[in-house]
Amino acid sequence: RCHSSMLCRVSRASLGVLGRIAPRIHRPMLYIRPHSTLHPKPPSMSSSSSSSSSSSSCCQTTPSDSCCSPPAKLPTPSLSHHPISSHSPSPSSPPSSPLPSSPSTSSTIANEKNESSSTYAYDKVAIARGILELRRSGTLSTVTANPTPGFAPIFGTPHMPYMIQKSCHGIPVPVIALRSSDTHARHLDEYPRASLVVFPLTPVNRNPAHMDMWRVNFTADATRLPASDNDAARDAFIKVNPSTKVLLETFKNDFNFYRLDIQDVLFYDRGKTQNLLLEDFQTSTPDPIFTEAAALMNEINDKYATRKDLLALAKEYANIDVDDAFVYLVDRLGFNMMVRGASDSRWVELRLPFPFLMNTVQECRQAIQETIEKLATKTQQATKPAPAP
Repeated sequence: RCHSSMLCRVSRASLGVLGRIAPRIHRPMLYIRPHSTLHPKPPSMSSSSSSSSSSSSCCQTTPSDSCCSPPAKLPTPSLSHHPISSHSPSPSSPPSSPLPSSPSTSSTIANEKNESSSTYAYDKVAIARGILELRRSGTLSTVTANPTPGFAPIFGTPHMPYMIQKSCHGIPVPVIALRSSDTHARHLDEYPRASLVVFPLTPVNRNPAHMDMWRVNFTADATRLPASDNDAARDAFIKVNPSTKVLLETFKNDFNFYRLDIQDVLFYDRGKTQNLLLEDFQTSTPDPIFTEAAALMNEINDKYATRKDLLALAKEYANIDVDDAFVYLVDRLGFNMMVRGASDSRWVELRLPFPFLMNTVQECRQAIQETIEKLATKTQQATKPAPAP
């Protein structure tokens, strides 16, 4: 059943996860899979799949600013029949039937690969691909081939900026910038493999490593770009990570760029790890709103968290009392929040699905804004003192 707002009410089954998650603290993974343990290519893979995995032989890649194509088998309904929507659908969106209003909508796509989840709309492969393209930093780890006695052979750096380029097969390739004196640069010269752990996008004061949230570990072969490509790589890198502009331009002759060709994907979810097939990762298509919703999530968390509107959402749609909340994922089917229970101070995950498929980030923005504003009006009317007789 759909409520009169832009969100579906959360089903009891969807909320079952709230009572099962125990409070845990996890450290960032510093994990580099050796060559000998990589997955062999399944014999049933088609020739087209195997050709897509040969990204190392591709020519220079293109920046990842272009939008990805929408997921396969998804309808694209018009929003003109939405209960309270006052805006029209995108002109390019063909009309079709709306998504089912059943709460099971949030796991429809995940069920296509038998990975049903009450808190994910997509399978883990699509989430891994999406989070890599959404984020612009991760925890980089490298290993020295000649360890010094008394010193750890692994060196890790959190918040390492990266940009995503696409190979000629459309495979995402992270690119990092390192100074020649950097420990990572020295390690990669000795052993050209790196680990990049990418977390969900959270507010600055919310460390995802200290919460029971999923993360993805990418193991990659590192290759230094030719010096002739440094100028173009620097311009593209600064465009994606403006905060690096001063450092890269001041020491431009001392920075080298490395492409990380992903060879292994490890999905970490609440204490469990799952290796994802590389071919599936390379050929998957992430949700187009997922990869473009960073600004929207920052806007929602900055604008509504201080007004406690997100707390009201959790109370209205999940019927739970929380004292803190933030949005960390938005896709075409809904959005995910991390909420902290008012009684036990546990951080748990909550998914609020849209009753209709959204076509653009702007439609998601307006849907969430309309819902919050209607809920605020309802709350004000409920707390308004009754007129004197």
